[in-house]
Amino acid sequence: MIISTIGYGATGSGAVYALLKEFSSIQDKSEVEFKLAYQVDGLEDLELHLMKRHAKNASGDAAIKRFKTLIDYYSRVPLTKKLVDPSSFKSISNEYLDGLIQASFKGLESIDTETGSVGKMIIAMAFKKKSFHYFKK
Repeated sequence: MIISTIGYGATGSGAVYALLKEFSSIQDKSEVEFKLAYQVDGLEDLELHLMKRHAKNASGDAAIKRFKTLIDYYSRVPLTKKLVDPSSFKSISNEYLDGLIQASFKGLESIDTETGSVGKMIIAMAFKKKSFHYFKK
């Protein structure tokens, strides 16, 4: 059996982990804690915004976008112990997200205009305004 413990900062998960390692039937993969499950914009936040407290216009989209940003960050951050190759981690995580996404939209959503850099937003809106008349026909 493979078991991992997750704690919220100084709650004693390390002590529980050390206790569990004393049993011969339990094997451990590493002493690295899987923080992606409970940290801000991680799996719990993704579940919260998709399943429990979703808003009508941007909650799920924003959660997916922030989770993708977190995946990209973890794939690039140097000098940390990684159990999985960063490119494999990114690929596995994107496959997981692809399984959650039911439809996609190539355009600006409200979350795109409320987050991100002003420069990118201006360029995107200018492109949309310039090319939108082709689609009206």
